Amino acid sequence: MGHSGSGWRRARFGMAAWAIAAACATALSACGGNSSTSNSGSSKSASDGTYTASSLAKAKAAVAPYLKPSPIPVKQPLTKQPPPGSKVVFVSCKSPECQQFVPGLKAAAAAAGVQFEQVLAGTSAQDVNSAFESAAQMKPLAIIDPALDPSLWRQAAKHLKAQGTPVVGHAVVEPPGNNFAATVMGPSALQKWGRLQADYVYTRTGNKSKAVYLNTPEFAIFGPMATSFKAELSSLCASCDPQVLNIPAASLGTTASSKIVSYLQAHPDIKWVVTSAPSQVFGLPPALKAAGLNVHIMSDGGLPQNYQYIKAGQQDADISLDYAQDTWLMMDRALRAGTGEKLSPDQQGLMASQQILTSNEMNFDLAKGWTAYPDYQSYFKKLGTPAS
Repeated sequence: MGHSGSGWRRARFGMAAWAIAAACATALSACGGNSSTSNSGSSKSASDGTYTASSLAKAKAAVAPYLKPSPIPVKQPLTKQPPPGSKVVFVSCKSPECQQFVPGLKAAAAAAGVQFEQVLAGTSAQDVNSAFESAAQMKPLAIIDPALDPSLWRQAAKHLKAQGTPVVGHAVVEPPGNNFAATVMGPSALQKWGRLQADYVYTRTGNKSKAVYLNTPEFAIFGPMATSFKAELSSLCASCDPQVLNIPAASLGTTASSKIVSYLQAHPDIKWVVTSAPSQVFGLPPALKAAGLNVHIMSDGGLPQNYQYIKAGQQDADISLDYAQDTWLMMDRALRAGTGEKLSPDQQGLMASQQILTSNEMNFDLAKGWTAYPDYQSYFKKLGTPAS
């Protein structure tokens, strides 16, 4: 991305990005476990009854690529350079969490040689629609939507389509083709994430993998994950009977842990707590210890608190997402959509690099979060030189 002379600054991107999409959705919706032993799965024989051989082979095959960082998912250079004076507009909710996207997007825009603008949306459908209308009036190259439901900006969508301004959706359940020209962390990627969690759980405890999946109904992006987790684990283990426990958004960081503990006390056969958001288990390990409960915990999109739990042996694993790379991926999609590049189906809904992290991998600065490839900015810079 960007002109060949553009300097690349390191994005100062906070590690609350998974909670950011949730924060956007929350603002608008109303208007300790065992320490992990190895990332390679269990070495027990499938013949001892703990595992079904075919299920174990399937689960291990799915998990194997994520025992190391998955590749940056973009390989092709941009086909066109953004016109001089182009701008990309980020329509954001006003919460502090949403603002954590901004540093990375600003850095990516500067590297691409385009202007970055932000429009803040309020908490009502009217406010959101007005924000998108304001963004449209800027005649941008593209607009980035971090997780705002298209039904909230329906009228603005008509104007955007009329003037040919594409919108890139991030962490949205709607596939591209109607309101979105491109998506990042789309429905198929979220479903894959849920399946991968189930596969990992099975490699650890096989047919003894009784699990409860934590879902927060207010966040539509978590629904596909819960559904795919339950379906995948059921396909691997007919007796596992995975359950879904709804954790209200208002309870996150407050009463969520007590709700989970109460559920586990009423269901003593549950061996795993698996999350659709990393913050769902904040405070859970000490609550489990106080209640005398011992279950495995697996989160996704880990934040520093999750990594502290893993390092301390209070959480088993996390399927981590490189959030800093994520912002640059959003900008990459915006530039491609804005210059008229048609993305193939396999280039839609992509997720930034991921890896299953256990205590063995807690050798980075936990406070700064996990980065798959420290030179990701240089990688994207090379992609910004149009193919000849």
